[in-house]
Formats: sequence, C-alpha cells, structure tokens
Amino acid sequence: MFQKNGYTFNGSKIDRQFSYSKIDFQLKQNDKAQDIHQSAHSHSQNQSSVLENTVSALGGLFDIPTIGTEYDPDEAEFQRLHKPKKKKKRGYHL
Repeated sequence: MFQKNGYTFNGSKIDRQFSYSKIDFQLKQNDKAQDIHQSAHSHSQNQSSVLENTVSALGGLFDIPTIGTEYDPDEAEFQRLHKPKKKKKRGYHL
C-alpha cells in the first residue's frame, strides 16, 4: 500500500509490476548486488595495498628509468618500416 496526500492505494492497482512482492523482490536483488559490489571493491583495495607493500619492500630494485617522450622522426620511420605487414585475404569469407 502506498500513501500520498492522505490517499491510500495498492501499487498493483497502478501496474502489476508495482505489487508488494515484486518491489520487495527487486529491493532484495538490489541489496545483493550492492553487497557483491562492496565486497569486490574491498577485495580490490586489499589487493592494491598488498601490491603497494610489495613494491615498497622491494624498494627501487625494479625502477625503470624514465625515457624522454620526445618525438623522433627517425625512430618513427624505423618502426613503420619494421611493422608486420597484414596479409590480404582472398576469396569470400562468411
């Protein structure tokens, strides 16, 4: 039953999808989905903290020196020339 401005009515009288059982079922499904989402979020945070702890324990052992990101036209041409070529397909394919 819903109530607005002193009027009381059944949700199912408006549409069958608004019956108490269907609304209750959907609210329970929403709670389950939210619990799963929170659990997954918590799990990913735990994994992130484990990874951060591992990285900090290793220190700078695997630090990769940063390389300038300047555009080098010679390097770009070399990469273009040595890129694997795509084979052309012949015939009809479904």
